[in-house]
Amino acid sequence: MNYWLSGGALAAALLLAGCGGADTDTSPTPMPTPTPTPTPTQSYTKFEALVGDQRYASACSVDELLIADGTPSLAGSATFGRDGGIFLSDTRKEYQISLPNVFGAIAIPLSGRTSATANLVSYETDIDARTRAYLTLERPLSLDYARRIHFRTLFSNNGHQDSRLNAYCILGVPTRTDDVPKAPLVRFTQFAIDGIIYDRRTSAIAQQYLVESGVATLSVDLSTGIIRTELTLEGRSTSGAITHVGPYQFSAGIDVNTAGFFGGLATVPNSEIGMLGGGFFGPQGAEFGYVFDYRHIDGTGSYDLVFKGTVVGRR
Repeated sequence: MNYWLSGGALAAALLLAGCGGADTDTSPTPMPTPTPTPTPTQSYTKFEALVGDQRYASACSVDELLIADGTPSLAGSATFGRDGGIFLSDTRKEYQISLPNVFGAIAIPLSGRTSATANLVSYETDIDARTRAYLTLERPLSLDYARRIHFRTLFSNNGHQDSRLNAYCILGVPTRTDDVPKAPLVRFTQFAIDGIIYDRRTSAIAQQYLVESGVATLSVDLSTGIIRTELTLEGRSTSGAITHVGPYQFSAGIDVNTAGFFGGLATVPNSEIGMLGGGFFGPQGAEFGYVFDYRHIDGTGSYDLVFKGTVVGRR
């Protein structure tokens, strides 16, 4: 803090200093400058260092069944929750996955781990005599606080395996609601995209393409609480065929109670349905993740293009 003297007070101080004897120090005693109280730094535990039971902040989008034309039926999408539907029980040594509009939690024992690297762990388990569940937990971009999950189940039917559930989720260590970035406009620069495309625009039965790459943008306007993101996806089929979709623009509003957000297509024609939901992770929202779901309706009222998945990233 600076201390200022008025003109008269300054002249008086100089006069007193000039009248002093040679052996007398008559200069004014300097005023100490107070040290400002530092703003405490928010402390976060990185995802890999979490111990004990954990109910993760998360959001999921899940399909339930493939219908006759090869497109999926939407089971539901869960908005971001700080106590979401993904639970790690340290006591029982299992993940418990609760998905929107799916009855009961599905247990995935940690003993079912089939592979593990520094950034990806896979699990498998039998839910019943005919249904097997698969879960992958991934750390894209070597993120510190955010992760993504792909969860699916296959049902054995007369020697064939039919998809029953297909879920994409984001999860992590959520940003505290009072730990807001200082700048009013925040842009993210690194992105990792995962997902699936069902394309029936040129065929009677939808072709499936796993998303291998894409382009994303994400900006956050803290003065309005609005998030804007754009997505372009590239997918590859099992035969090696490539398809591209996008760009598509989405917007969402921030929920100040959860540090999450939920929204849809920035513009909504009558033939399109779009959703995204997610949240911020780590100090001052350093990382983010969201799930997305898009469906285009053809002239007969059926879906001819569906894509869904996750985007995670950092500033």
